[in-house]
Order: sequence, then C-alpha cells, then structure tokens
Amino acid sequence: EKLLEVIKDIPSKVEETVENSEKLLKDVQDVTRKVNKSLQTTKQVVEQTVEITQETVKEVQVLSNKVKQSLDETKQIVEENVEKTQSLSNKVKESLEVTKKTVEAKIEKTQETIKDVEDLTKKMAESEAAAKAKVLLQLEPPSTLDEEALDLAGKATITAAKLALWATKNVGTLAL
Repeated sequence: EKLLEVIKDIPSKVEETVENSEKLLKDVQDVTRKVNKSLQTTKQVVEQTVEITQETVKEVQVLSNKVKQSLDETKQIVEENVEKTQSLSNKVKESLEVTKKTVEAKIEKTQETIKDVEDLTKKMAESEAAAKAKVLLQLEPPSTLDEEALDLAGKATITAAKLALWATKNVGTLAL
C-alpha cells in the first residue's frame, strides 16, 4: 500500500520536478541573459576605458614633449642671456678701465700743468722783478729808502695780483 501510494505520487512528483526544472531553466536563462548583458556592458566599458587611456597617454606624451621643448627653449634663452650679460659686464669693466686710465692721465696732466704754471709764475715774477730793478736803476734815484720800498711793494703787489688772476684763468685751459 505504501508502495502504491508512492507510485501514485510519482507522476505528481515528476510533474512538480518538471515544473521546478522548467522554472529553474527559465531562471538560469534569465541569469545567463543578464550575465551576457552585463559582460557585454563590461566589455564596452573596458573598451572605452582602454580607448580613453590610450588617448590620455598620447596627450600626456604630447604635453611631456611640449614641456621638454619649452624647458630646452628656456634653457637656451637663459644661456644666451647669461652670455650677453657676461659680455656686457666685460664691456662695462673695459670701459671703466679706460675711463679710469683717462681720468688718471688727465689728473697727471693737470698736476703737470699746475707745476708748469707755478714754475712759469716764479720765472715771470723773477723776470719782472729783474726788469723792474733794471728800470729803477735807470731812473733817478728815489729820494728816500722808504719811498723806494713803498714803490717796490706796491708794484710787487700789483704784479702778484695780475699773475694770480692770469694763473686762475689759464690753469683750466692749460690742463686740457
């Protein structure tokens, strides 16, 4: 009897198993579709990511090349500027040396001129004094020694003043 019951129950169990199997098959097919769809979407995303990555790599390489080129150009400009600056610095140094030598030469020439003027002043004073003495000897003798001393002192003062004026005016001209 139990066996009969089990046998009777087999068609319903088979039917139930078939239904469950069909349902499971349908679920497996749904999952398979979803997995396939997900795989396709993932494949597309991966392809897009690869494409974007490749483009990014190219852009980075281009930018890297531009940066390198810019650095090279900047380096070249800086080197040229350093060379120009050094050249200008050397020219300024040379110019300063020439100016210094010129100024030193002019100072030396001015000192020589001042010495020449001093010597000339002495000679003129001596010459004028000698000429005055000669003239005085030819003139009539002064009445008194006081008069003669006053006369000579006045003439010497006038001569010294003239000589000082002449030297002041002509020192600058002689120096040049």
